[in-house]
Amino acid sequence: AQHQHLSLDAYHRSPRPTTGHSSTAQRYQHDSWHSSRRARTGPRPGAHYNYAPAPQAVLDRALRLQLVCESHGARLIDAAFRFPLLHPATLSVIPGGQGLAEMAGNVRAAAARIPLGLWQGLAAEGLIPEALVPAV
Repeated sequence: AQHQHLSLDAYHRSPRPTTGHSSTAQRYQHDSWHSSRRARTGPRPGAHYNYAPAPQAVLDRALRLQLVCESHGARLIDAAFRFPLLHPATLSVIPGGQGLAEMAGNVRAAAARIPLGLWQGLAAEGLIPEALVPAV
């Protein structure tokens, strides 16, 4: 079955199928780098997005994301790390790290418990597609 590709700022589709997979069952490589970097610095003036100062619209969206996460007792970075895994075509997330502290943070984010209500809340606010909310 062919998966629909969603245009989300946390997703980056691989430009070609991974070796050994057919075009209809291709793997997608997703990189949550930009979202997780934004989540590390938070929605504040001077934060960066795509290697440049974040536009106000990006900061506003990040603040909305952060507020929903906080209302569910979750850290934005943990949700950003786990978000790509909601899509059925995503097999893994390979985070970057610029040192031991970031690598330890990645391990913490990977192990974090994300409540179902968080994904439901993000969808209710129009921040993620309803189709990505996990079934109960």
